Amino acid sequence: MTRRFETDGSFVELMEGPRVYMHDINTLPGFERIIPQVDGIEKYDRVTAIARPGDVAILKASPDPDYLAWLKGRGFGTDKLLVLEGGAAEPLPLRVLDYGVRGEVERLLGAGKGRAVLSTYYAGKFESEASRYLHIPMYSRTKLVEKYDSKINFKRMCREVGVPVLPDAQFCAIEGARKLAQVVDGFLPRTGRAVVRGEFGASASTTYIFDDANLDRMEEIVGASEPLDRYLVEPYYHKSSSPSSVWFVKADGTPVHLRTSDQLLSGGVSHAGNYYPVPFDESAVMEMALRVAFRLADEGFIGPFGLDFMSTREGIYATECNPRVTGAMYPWEVVRLLEKRHGIAAAALSRNFHMPRKGMRFADLLELWNGGVYDGSGMRGKVFPFNVGPIAEGKVTVVGAGRDMAELTALFEKLEGRLEESG
Repeated sequence: MTRRFETDGSFVELMEGPRVYMHDINTLPGFERIIPQVDGIEKYDRVTAIARPGDVAILKASPDPDYLAWLKGRGFGTDKLLVLEGGAAEPLPLRVLDYGVRGEVERLLGAGKGRAVLSTYYAGKFESEASRYLHIPMYSRTKLVEKYDSKINFKRMCREVGVPVLPDAQFCAIEGARKLAQVVDGFLPRTGRAVVRGEFGASASTTYIFDDANLDRMEEIVGASEPLDRYLVEPYYHKSSSPSSVWFVKADGTPVHLRTSDQLLSGGVSHAGNYYPVPFDESAVMEMALRVAFRLADEGFIGPFGLDFMSTREGIYATECNPRVTGAMYPWEVVRLLEKRHGIAAAALSRNFHMPRKGMRFADLLELWNGGVYDGSGMRGKVFPFNVGPIAEGKVTVVGAGRDMAELTALFEKLEGRLEESG
């Protein structure tokens, strides 16, 4: 391909003028099935660490004061925070509308309010309403976000631009459980297993794996669906790796490659972390991702997006597009900031850690990981916590960077051991 694109970008800096972050996982289509299953999800905060000093972060819960002090002491984050507490089912954009906070946001922005852009996790109808209310343009286009959040639409586009995808059949819930069982049964002879994936849904919230066409399980799926909910049925291929390629399309239509990494998956399907360097053919993934990026740009898409692939013995296949910020973008943004201070890292690893007990605070983590948390002197042998919000519920997410994966694996194992010893 000879078209122009850029590499090594920052999804924060590409939005230019001061950012107002309104990142809420809960507005993702289908994510309501996940919320009750994840402890502390209402306290997720992955923007405070990557925000620049002039940025505003709108949050659902107050960050740990010790964490804010730690960030500030190392020259990271912003003190322009606006916390909007509310009920668990009330998404952050609706809180912005309900609480009438435009004046407060403008006050926090100060002289930068005329140049501000709204950064959202997902850019659906709620975010669009909040953008209009705040009089701050959103760096995204809802119509295209909603179009390509559909796995069905994405696979259709991939076929049009020549990107390999798995064969599939479509099923609509109104057709009933017996029809789904027939479709699944038709795919089982190919590989011995079949996958049913909802048209929408993140974190494997609508993904099911079958060894047989069990009618009871089909009835559970159909019973939990709306009549017009659609699903893809595909053969199950064993994955040797799960490539993730994250991008940003600028307002002028130029695609910018942010980073390609491999995903760590919980249960083989749900995202739990990322790392690089990668064990797959990165150039092949890049070639396929570019085809998608150019197509999105041609349709008028702007802002961040991520592409997921699966690497198998049969080849590499595109699986879905996340037309939004993804979980991998936050740690790579932290690494980018660290590299500006300490030089380029050859390897990076990000993943969740589970605390030995609930009710812990950031100060407890600093004590348990004495010497293992970034102190400003360098990246080697240190981790940078960037999602500390749910620590009291037992989870924290960190990123480490160094010279190779062996060094990082040893570091993470040491820190895991300290948590286990304290339990």
